Amino acid sequence: MDAVMQVLNNPNLNREQRRLAVRDVVRSHFDYRVMSRIILAINWRKATDEQRDRFERYFRELMENTYFSAIDNYSGEEVRIGREKRQGKRAVVQTMLITKSKQIPIDFKLLSKSNDWAVYDVVIEGVSLISNYRVEYRGLVKREGMEGLLYKLERKALQLKKGAKTDSVRPAS
Repeated sequence: MDAVMQVLNNPNLNREQRRLAVRDVVRSHFDYRVMSRIILAINWRKATDEQRDRFERYFRELMENTYFSAIDNYSGEEVRIGREKRQGKRAVVQTMLITKSKQIPIDFKLLSKSNDWAVYDVVIEGVSLISNYRVEYRGLVKREGMEGLLYKLERKALQLKKGAKTDSVRPAS
């Protein structure tokens, strides 16, 4: 979190430099493979290796392009790091985003891998990112199959990358 805040508060970085620097920090601390496996659940086991790789790539791109808009709208909000709860190879780091009008609790769920910690879920105001996507994508796979989900994820990631305005971070139906 400190590394991201340093990037956001660096006045010497332009918009694109800031985006790339935050992306690099997030990529080094988020485990998109674990996130993808949890989101897809049984569909992960049914998917081919190529489908798994595509899902992980499109999901990562979707997440990155989604938080780029948050980076672009950053206006000096404060992040306070609270308690850390560890249980074996898992941990939760509680944080609070302080804006001018409210305080937003954000918990980062981490998994220990090779003597390092990686984020596998973010819980904002009690809502799990992974659980949200899991429910949404399970329904999409049931209706349209894995290839249908992958097509929509790819399309949404490309829309966001091009800067298209969207109402949701979820794939368009």
